[in-house]
Amino acid sequence: MVSLTRWTTAAVILLALTGCTSELTVYPPEPVDPSVPAWFTDRPSLRSCGEIELGQGEQIPDDAIQCMRTATEGAELAVTSPTTEGDPVTTYYRVGPDIDGMDLIVDAREDAWGSGEWEQSTCPGTKVLVDPRGGCAVD
Repeated sequence: MVSLTRWTTAAVILLALTGCTSELTVYPPEPVDPSVPAWFTDRPSLRSCGEIELGQGEQIPDDAIQCMRTATEGAELAVTSPTTEGDPVTTYYRVGPDIDGMDLIVDAREDAWGSGEWEQSTCPGTKVLVDPRGGCAVD
């Protein structure tokens, strides 16, 4: 009868020879949405000030605004709000040491009456969030 130690040793050798690693691989890979531009998915990561979903007429909460104002190393806030017609539009507000003011990235793909596209702009010298669909004002 073969001892348990021999089976364990044989299993370790077999795993080593087959190149098995302890890394977890997920199959199939997560699909890439072709409507999301590479410049968005490849943007530098920043500390999150949250992901907020607003109802019609609601404003960005004060704690999220304060988080963006005090983000010395940079931060991003994602705000989804409805258009007048009720279509969701997500605006990513970004501030940081390499950004002159505030970068705005707007995902308007679900806005039936708008551009229906991704939009990017910068508000130089701005740190104040005003319109959850991409507006800003000077401090």
